[in-house]
Amino acid sequence: VRRGLKRIRDLFGHGALAMSGVCSDTERETYQRMAQDAHATLVDKARRREYDRIAFPDGFPHALVGGGSIRTPGLAQRVTRPHETLPRVEVPGDQLVDGAFLGKERRQRGIELVDISNRARISVSYLEAIEEERFDDLPAAVYTRGFVTEFARFLKIDPGRAASDFMAKYEAGRKR
Repeated sequence: VRRGLKRIRDLFGHGALAMSGVCSDTERETYQRMAQDAHATLVDKARRREYDRIAFPDGFPHALVGGGSIRTPGLAQRVTRPHETLPRVEVPGDQLVDGAFLGKERRQRGIELVDISNRARISVSYLEAIEEERFDDLPAAVYTRGFVTEFARFLKIDPGRAASDFMAKYEAGRKR
């Protein structure tokens, strides 16, 4: 985002060779102002969240799949069951909230990983690695904790408990 803003400043800056004779000073200043506004929206979390909500009401489409081919979003990439309609999961005290438990709950509720990915903005490959407890395929602990928290929050499972239970297994698995 910052590099993009710098590039726009360079391209549309005062006296830029590329803009010589292409647009008036007023138009150039308008482009600069638009770029500044876009930058401010993208780096401010609250403004970005509102922008994403308006621009992508059905979640984020996944343009690249498999070997990098472009695909238009289809029905499979839309949320099949709104997150808000899910009931809360009451986890028994002796139940470990690990990847297998999260995967079982997700499948029982008929939720696709792409649904969670679209809403939580976590790649499907990381969600799969969480469910399958492939710890070596997961990023640093701080990111993994956040991913597990969002995964559990989406499924309406206590996110604090899910994060602590999963991270205990994650740390033990990474030490092996």
